[in-house]
Amino acid sequence: MRRFLMGSTAALLIAGGAYAETHGGAFAEMQSDPQTTLWASDLLGARIYATEAEVEGTYEAGAEAEWDDLGEINDMVIGQDGQVEAVILGIGGFLGIGERDVAVDMDALRVVRDGEDPTDYFLVVQASRAMVEQAPEYMRPTMAAMDAEMETVEAEAEEAAAETEAAAEEAAAETEAAAEEVAAETEAAAEEVAAETEAAAEEVAAETEEAAAETEAMAENAAADMERTMLTRPEVELDGFANVEMGELTTEELTGTPVYGSDDTSVGEIGSLILSDDGKTIERVVIDVGGFLGIGEKPIAVTLDELQILRSADGDVRVYIDSTEEALEQQPAYEG
Repeated sequence: MRRFLMGSTAALLIAGGAYAETHGGAFAEMQSDPQTTLWASDLLGARIYATEAEVEGTYEAGAEAEWDDLGEINDMVIGQDGQVEAVILGIGGFLGIGERDVAVDMDALRVVRDGEDPTDYFLVVQASRAMVEQAPEYMRPTMAAMDAEMETVEAEAEEAAAETEAAAEEAAAETEAAAEEVAAETEAAAEEVAAETEAAAEEVAAETEEAAAETEAMAENAAADMERTMLTRPEVELDGFANVEMGELTTEELTGTPVYGSDDTSVGEIGSLILSDDGKTIERVVIDVGGFLGIGEKPIAVTLDELQILRSADGDVRVYIDSTEEALEQQPAYEG
């Protein structure tokens, strides 16, 4: 049975340093145990093996034949505190050509001694071939690389600042555009309200003017009614005709009906009917007097009490007024 040492090489390499520190001086007489001490000069160039099996306190003779020879140690990474952080293992390639470096953590490296000879040992890590092949390549940091990384960081910072500035400018432009749009909409709404107000004012003014005109016309017609002398309703008798009340006739039947004087002579025709404010009764009848073919006629407004309406059995309607055409033309004209 082979025996092996499970401690990490980092602990072995600093054992002497711990001894010197206990004596409080920078220089001390070192007493090294060859069974527990490894030399960095011996580690450089030493080969590292990998096995997927967990290494136990003992291993069967010949088990090392199943281990994978990964490569040799090319360098070591030592922190400022003197601790060995990792060894740099060169894997792959042939005679150093095509080789790449990977870092092996010191805590993962095991020293397996072969027999009693302290210089006869194996360096073993528990890993599969796939894990080794997928291990990231170790690149020794250089000032140029650090400068390049710093330039990359600065470039990324400048790009981020430029993007932030562009975003701020875009937001400011959008805000300004939105403000201009709101101002334009507000102005348009104000103009629309002003136009609607002006139109409403013009409409009210027109209605007021129309109402004033109607009032004036009504006043003039009322004054004309007061000036003119009311006529007496005629009492004409015609064979086959009978008196008819206004409510028994329609507006269509009366409008355009000829109007005759008491001597049975035509004096004009009914041009229109004037209704009361509630639209239920007829207040006056407008007779178009004189003219020719509707040209030059004079509208005269009379009351129903001044007219006699007759209708025959076959529906013929005749309207009479106790006046002549010449007398009606002397009446005040109706201002409708």
